[in-house]
Amino acid sequence: MLRAKAFRADLWRWMILWHNGGIYMDAKMAFTTPADSWIDFENEEFIIGLDYQMKELLDNALIVLTKHHPYGLMMIQ
Repeated sequence: MLRAKAFRADLWRWMILWHNGGIYMDAKMAFTTPADSWIDFENEEFIIGLDYQMKELLDNALIVLTKHHPYGLMMIQ
């Protein structure tokens, strides 16, 4: 059982993205240019943010995922 609310929120986020596909970004973020100017929706399948301070760590503040992508399922499992 997931106890911390943050863990439950992360699981919910991945489940919704896996089921529907789409873009998730934290409320503290904002686009300064249209998403289709930097995301190739025809060819991109999975994009996740990189922590700008710790360059080797992934950051789930921005996730772009196509519907039923295997990485999404992997994160749910």
